[in-house]
Amino acid sequence: MSSPRRSRHLSPEELMQAVASLAQYLSQSEAQLSIRGGVATSILRMQYGFVQRVTDDIDLVVQPRGSVTAGSISHWLLENFPTAFVAKEQFGVTTPAISIQRHDGFVEHVEIEMFDVGAWPNRPQYNLDDPDNDVTVISVNGVDVPIFSARWLLREKIVTAFERQGTRKEETDLDDISILLETVDVNELDLTDLEDEVQHAVVQLPESFELLSEGQVYWAFKEQLQYLDADLERHNFDWDPNSQVWYFSGEKSHTWFHDNYMLVVEDANLDTAAQNLKQRGFREAPWSYGSRDDPALYTDPKVQQSHRRVAQKYSNLDKHSVRFRFPTDDQAKARVVLLPCSYAHIAVTPESKNRFTTKPQDAPSLKRGNILYPDAELLLESFVRTLVKEPKMGGWVSSLRMWAITHLYGDLMLGDDVLDSCDDEEAKAWFNQHIRRYSGGIDRVTCTKRLGKVGYDENLARKK
Repeated sequence: MSSPRRSRHLSPEELMQAVASLAQYLSQSEAQLSIRGGVATSILRMQYGFVQRVTDDIDLVVQPRGSVTAGSISHWLLENFPTAFVAKEQFGVTTPAISIQRHDGFVEHVEIEMFDVGAWPNRPQYNLDDPDNDVTVISVNGVDVPIFSARWLLREKIVTAFERQGTRKEETDLDDISILLETVDVNELDLTDLEDEVQHAVVQLPESFELLSEGQVYWAFKEQLQYLDADLERHNFDWDPNSQVWYFSGEKSHTWFHDNYMLVVEDANLDTAAQNLKQRGFREAPWSYGSRDDPALYTDPKVQQSHRRVAQKYSNLDKHSVRFRFPTDDQAKARVVLLPCSYAHIAVTPESKNRFTTKPQDAPSLKRGNILYPDAELLLESFVRTLVKEPKMGGWVSSLRMWAITHLYGDLMLGDDVLDSCDDEEAKAWFNQHIRRYSGGIDRVTCTKRLGKVGYDENLARKK
């Protein structure tokens, strides 16, 4: 008999299983709805074959109409499908959670956060009757799933990254932006009146936006261009009267769970480790780490171009790593990535050997003890030391930032002094700056998505 428990984060396949199951149940309702947030971005990452990131709940927007609201759909799921959904309470709100059976036989409850424009009147982007809030349907495990368009998601992430500055969730927003930039169509995105929000994103992700200009993805700003001036690299703009957009020109015109297993190997043993994997049936995956699937599988020129740009963002990681697929097709999406110690800035030394264990917490006993797991503090140090040495900002740096700040420092509530004993002054300075150590700190406890709801006690959103 399977038993429920709160275990490790969902794999991408498990997350898609939950999404498809939820969509099947919701298809029996009369509600107009759309998935948003990290899950919607994960679905687009899956569709494009990009590397995934972790998210543990499903955000859903319901169009209020008559008696149908986000609250009524929550109750409807719990009342009509009691074996498939359980009630969960967090931040003072009861929400449904869908039950899925994991690959290890245990049952996981995936929480579903529901929103509607009636309860959140300050979020007009939740109004599904507005054609500007467009929804697309994507097949997930053979089930039609409504999600907001890439254009809507990118605009939303740019806004929320700005609004959530100084919180642990800012880094996940920025990571999603770096991917969503690769999915929007030409002349698609209107960011008028969002100059401050865009400036923040450009400052945080300069490489992504520079590649974007090369790819001719245009931004409609009409006459408001002051967000890009003295504080940033100068860009020239031309007005295209036909498309009614400004475009870049001139000299610049040119998951806690991660579905990869990153193994750090002593530099001298890297080639031997790679040969051992080959001999045991692991298949070489020479394409960029940023592409979950082999880009050669895609025939759409737009998708191919996106994968080429993504590869540029991961070029330094690709140069220093060896990548493999698992031997069997049922594990085909997972990869093993071998990294040398010198690149990952982590190694077992006499001083650090007591900071490693032979199995992760809650994992079953292993037959072999030659795979070591660093403690959270040592892992964070590795991430930060690696990212500050990267030659350019890109998707890989964005992922390292998210893992270090959002998941390790933020989720595990590590101390501000976690890197004080690190001998890398650049890494320490970067970390102290990004956790705002000497300027008030970052918010690690507020559930920002709950803020703004009519009649809601926002103090409840600040309880962990």
